[in-house]
Amino acid sequence: MADEVLLARSAPEETAKFEVPAIFVDASADVTFQSSDQVTFKVFKGILIVGSTFFRNMFEHPRPSGASAQDYVPWDEPAATIVLLLYQLYPLKRPTIESFGDLETIVVAADKWGMDGILETMKETMLQPQFLDIRPFAVYALACRFGFDELKTPVKRRLVELYDPLDPYLRIDLQEQRIFAIDLVDMMALRKGRVEAVQRMLDQTWPEKCTAHGNPYDGAASFRAGLRGLLSAKPTATHISSIGNILPAMLVEKSYISVRPNSGCTCALVIPAICRNLLQAMRDPQHFSTSS
Repeated sequence: MADEVLLARSAPEETAKFEVPAIFVDASADVTFQSSDQVTFKVFKGILIVGSTFFRNMFEHPRPSGASAQDYVPWDEPAATIVLLLYQLYPLKRPTIESFGDLETIVVAADKWGMDGILETMKETMLQPQFLDIRPFAVYALACRFGFDELKTPVKRRLVELYDPLDPYLRIDLQEQRIFAIDLVDMMALRKGRVEAVQRMLDQTWPEKCTAHGNPYDGAASFRAGLRGLLSAKPTATHISSIGNILPAMLVEKSYISVRPNSGCTCALVIPAICRNLLQAMRDPQHFSTSS
């Protein structure tokens, strides 16, 4: 009995069979591939010729006269990677790329196999919020690794808009992605410049006195100081896109600030209007053309 238990425990576990989407095992297709993990694909040669310089060059050379139509063409990628590539090559509705790992896998493989069209699509994908806003250092490192120079500036600007480059949240990516010191110094300078530019905009759009009578708004200076603190921590337009994000942080219940009652002035500073003006200014890239 003990021997039977030992044998049962030592028996190797069966590996789950990889399920290839039906479109990539089409019986009417004209070329059969086998992945590095021995999964078979049957796809259309023409799609690969158009989408990959590697396969275009490969198919330009005729097959040996004795080769069988059933021979496999080895494709030195795991099946999961091949599926990711084929979804990008085929004229299909493309599934959403769920993780940065999949995005990186596609970029690496597309570069390897000369799939320039996929690379252009992935450049756009890298700038989507689910990647750029969550993993900005990883996106920046990927852009540097593959020479996507046109992405470096927008990635850096978005990074310093959302984060301090030394934010602990980013530290793991900063360590793993091997960002050059000169790039980190540049980002820190951009962050400093952006904070200063946003605070200048706040000062320009936030009056402390009513324009009609010159009376000071009660609490306007302290509110502006608090808002300066918020924008120093996160100098992004999305941070003030809703007045609901501002008032609780400032411990203000009203959406306006009035002058003191004994001044005889009924003017009021409407906070949403001021924030809208500031928001409009922050969304103008010209204000950050030299600072970020």
